[in-house]
Amino acid sequence: MTFVATGLLLALASPAVAHAEEFAQYSAEQQKLNEQGVRAIISKDYALAVAVLEESTALGELNITYLNLGRAYQKLGDCKAAREAYAKAKTAPKVEAPAPRVVDKKLDEYTAELTAACKEKETQLADATEPSETNDDSGQQDATVEPVGPQAEAGPPTWAWVATGSGVALMGAGVGSLLWADSLRSEVHDAPRRDGYVTEITRQQALDNASQARTLDAVGIGMSVGGALLTGAGIYMLVRGDAESDEGLAVSTTRDGLRVVWTQSF
Repeated sequence: MTFVATGLLLALASPAVAHAEEFAQYSAEQQKLNEQGVRAIISKDYALAVAVLEESTALGELNITYLNLGRAYQKLGDCKAAREAYAKAKTAPKVEAPAPRVVDKKLDEYTAELTAACKEKETQLADATEPSETNDDSGQQDATVEPVGPQAEAGPPTWAWVATGSGVALMGAGVGSLLWADSLRSEVHDAPRRDGYVTEITRQQALDNASQARTLDAVGIGMSVGGALLTGAGIYMLVRGDAESDEGLAVSTTRDGLRVVWTQSF
């Protein structure tokens, strides 16, 4: 079984019987996957290398597998994933050959190279993504429409237009959330495959997409239903057109969802 590193091919030999208990054991399938990953790295097909090496780690953890997986991620420019793989290479079960000291030496070299290459890139990515993460979590839920009731200066017809427009906007946002969820699922389902493996998205990214899609589904349904109720109330008020009515509608969105309160005097 062969593993690749910069300027160095690391061969995994059969462990000696006398020392077998001191080192990790590996299956024939792991050997096949790791050799396939090495060939992919040599061919500079780093996405395929990541896919097959991740499959190998699912069968059993080895220090050399994580070393090569981290290298493939590093070549792809994924600093975070590379750093995580290198961290696991330090604690994963060790193979006898290449010797642990050889693997550790290459690990130190790769880690130093990763730190130098990714420091500036990660700083730029953090600056670019921080605002969007805040907006995704709280932008829609923290928005509040102040309650409007019979004491407001604008009569029911004016509020009716506001309620109708707001309801339509909420329904549109709900539909957009549902479409977004569907696109996240499609991103995994329609991802290109090579040799039967998905290469454009990792297993963890697929799980994250599924989780985010479920959240967007719930938000989309809630917003669509709330928007429909608000639109219906606005249309009713427009049709009724009673400017002297003491009726009022209070609408607000909170972290627990949409709240619509209807009041009427007799």
